[in-house]
Amino acid sequence: MKRSTSRVLVTLSAAALAVLACSAPTPSGEQDQGGSLRAAIADYHNWAGFPGHEGIQPGDGTHGNFIRTFVNATAAASIEHPLPGSIIVKEAYETQDEQSMVELVAMQKVAGSDPENGNWIYALYRPDGTLTASGSVAKCCHCHSRAEGGDYVFLNDD
Repeated sequence: MKRSTSRVLVTLSAAALAVLACSAPTPSGEQDQGGSLRAAIADYHNWAGFPGHEGIQPGDGTHGNFIRTFVNATAAASIEHPLPGSIIVKEAYETQDEQSMVELVAMQKVAGSDPENGNWIYALYRPDGTLTASGSVAKCCHCHSRAEGGDYVFLNDD
């Protein structure tokens, strides 16, 4: 009985450590990137829509069933090959109703920030503005690396 109890405790302790590790806050530098990017996108509703994809559009389910994408002036001027300073913001929705937002995602091209991943940094927010991930977010980098043309922007692939 003692041996069985010890195994259970060891297993539970390992599981608790795994949960804590996965829920640990991002390093302060990444929090700063998410915070500074949030400040940079404060007025994104005043930006242009992604050319050819204005308004709420069907999504592929990655960020939601429907998306609306905005670009800052730098991105709009260099959309085919985004220049440093380009910011793309995507609102993700469950339905076409604006009240169904599930996520806000931003990506910013920052010269020298992450050459292995096109120099893009990412930030993901809940609809209430809570930052959930930022910096060189592995799942974002991995997915966007598959965009055609090496620009990390899927909407250019149409």
